[in-house]
Amino acid sequence: MDFLDDDEKLIWEGKVSTKYVKTTAIICLFMALISSIVPILITYFVSKKEPNNSASIWFYFIICLMMAIFYYIMYFALAGFYKHKKYIITNKRIYIITNFINTKTTSLDIEDIKGFEISRSFSDRMKSIDCAGIDFHSPSIHSRSFTAGGIYQSKFAFQHLTQKDANDVLKIIKELKKKNENKKDN
Repeated sequence: MDFLDDDEKLIWEGKVSTKYVKTTAIICLFMALISSIVPILITYFVSKKEPNNSASIWFYFIICLMMAIFYYIMYFALAGFYKHKKYIITNKRIYIITNFINTKTTSLDIEDIKGFEISRSFSDRMKSIDCAGIDFHSPSIHSRSFTAGGIYQSKFAFQHLTQKDANDVLKIIKELKKKNENKKDN
């Protein structure tokens, strides 16, 4: 990894949960297939009911076909995006590397982490996916979100990790922060 400093050591490397990627892809593919079958059925039934009204038949067909194309695009985009996302923890920083169409590497110094939050989305729980996301709070990150308390907080997130990976990441981050604080005290 050419972006690491000479004195940086790789401690942990992970990806988005494969179960999450597969489940998301299957749902999008299912919706695309349903959206592909619907135009055929609508065309058939409308042509039986109104054989002389070809304008309404084509209208329904084109709308449903556009929905099908949308879901096929979502299938390939989501599956590709999450499949090519990687998380790295070194002794100095944490990295998020997205390598889908173009490569984007985002980093955050371990010492800049002021807090974190673990979350499981409602949709993941409904799909019985054992995934968790970790949001690292830091004033040095430029992307901000508005919280319910009216305070802007910066976030740097590891999304859709398995629960085991999320626990491992938090343990590693806590140990690294403790080591960095001990180094500063000495």
